[in-house]
Amino acid sequence: MPQNKHTLITDTIAEGICFSRVSDEKFKSSRISVNLIVPLEKESASVNAILPLLWQKGCSTYPDFTMLNRHLDDMYGAALYGDVMKFGGYQILSLSVSGLADRYTMEKRRLVSEYADLLCDLILEPKITDGAFDENDIKTEKLNLLDSIDSEINDKRTYAVGRCLSAMYEGTNNAVRKLGERSDAEKITPVSAAEAYRKVIDSAFIEVMFVGCDGADDAFEVFSRRFGSLKRSPIQYDPMPPAVPERPVRHISESMDVTQGKLVIAFRPKAGLSVREALTCRVMSAMFGGTAFSLLFKEVREKLSLCYYCSSRCNRGTGTLVVDSGVEFENTEAAEAEILRQFERIKSGDFDDEDLEHTVLAMINSLRGVGDSLSSTESWYTSQRLTGEKLSPEDEIEMISAVTREDIIEAAKGFKPDTVFLLKGEDDDA
Repeated sequence: MPQNKHTLITDTIAEGICFSRVSDEKFKSSRISVNLIVPLEKESASVNAILPLLWQKGCSTYPDFTMLNRHLDDMYGAALYGDVMKFGGYQILSLSVSGLADRYTMEKRRLVSEYADLLCDLILEPKITDGAFDENDIKTEKLNLLDSIDSEINDKRTYAVGRCLSAMYEGTNNAVRKLGERSDAEKITPVSAAEAYRKVIDSAFIEVMFVGCDGADDAFEVFSRRFGSLKRSPIQYDPMPPAVPERPVRHISESMDVTQGKLVIAFRPKAGLSVREALTCRVMSAMFGGTAFSLLFKEVREKLSLCYYCSSRCNRGTGTLVVDSGVEFENTEAAEAEILRQFERIKSGDFDDEDLEHTVLAMINSLRGVGDSLSSTESWYTSQRLTGEKLSPEDEIEMISAVTREDIIEAAKGFKPDTVFLLKGEDDDA
């Protein structure tokens, strides 16, 4: 059964503040997210990252966690979420509310307006007294932030990919981790957090995203009234990723107490890709190593048994192609050589038409599920806003269906191996 094609509508509230909406009658809930986008800088990454955690602790209207939760319960059990994301060289501080749509309340209550007001209360009127956040809140949320930073390090696969990309983009905002460094997080104080908050509110590019069946106009009115009058100096958000200079392939290794090596290869992309070219690169990446029938899976993992896993993906924020694999220490050189050999196969057109056909079908099947939930729909269209695109999943299906083997070959030719990172055991000499 064909899906209704969503339409993304974006209005400007003020300079550096946009409100986007996607309406779908099938949803019985609504979700509003406020995304504050700032440059991802080492000096501010950690202290910025604590802000969504503090926003969830309360505000002047609901000064403690208990009162805030009572209010959420009163709004038919609405849910509040905070998050920190990375997109290219930018850090995104996000606060979201989701809950029942207006039309399904017993008294036809205008819940969407209440959701919007709550987000405005939490973000614009946080618990700051005499230029400082509450000391107990800082102690609690700093521990939570440190745990999150440690969990990134403990996930060795994620850590290795991050280290490879940081090395590739050394000296730029793209090299900074989304939560910053542990040493910087440990220095956060009630005063430094409040100072960071004021800077974020003044300078962030703010993207408000609404997804639901009704109430978008009410939400727009609330945000226009409460955010529109702010005196700010917002950044100029530029989704264009930085170009990586031509240079020889660099090999970097790091020793850690691990029993399995993590091999990551990052390929620098061609600069200035069009929307269609970027999409073709993602199809190429999926055919290379993004499915259970990709070349990396079939040849490197299954046929040659050179790794425990081996996959590839294109980073939407930078366009970088990343291959990551788990290997035995003694197989690292052979695995790297075979990964590069399989990539050369794509560049030379040495693949079956069925490989492309199956990849396209798998991607189309995935795209058809985007509109099944509020969160996936919101994530899709937020990504469109961040990349400067306005494609619906149906638009992308049409474009993917038109990709040819010649397109795939040209896409592969645009990538060059740049940085190889190996996380190895402390006693390994590989």
